[in-house]
Amino acid sequence: MNFKIVHLSHKQVSCKEYFKNMEAKIVKKEGRRLTIQVDIELCDEMLDTEEAIHRGINEARLLATEYALSEFDTDETSIKVANKK
Repeated sequence: MNFKIVHLSHKQVSCKEYFKNMEAKIVKKEGRRLTIQVDIELCDEMLDTEEAIHRGINEARLLATEYALSEFDTDETSIKVANKK
């Protein structure tokens, strides 16, 4: 897996507000490869910045997992494990 930083910004913002608007999106699908863009706001406090990074990467991970699962769904039925959805 390769990561490339595309955009960083530093603004005076309330990171608590930013967490509500964090955005990860699939920007390109090519064969079995996804390109996901994550916007992470750098906060005034390092601890808040670390939390923003963690949330942004986690959102990208969830998006990639959701897409990967959809690729395995062949008949649109629910996936069951031990008789649970």
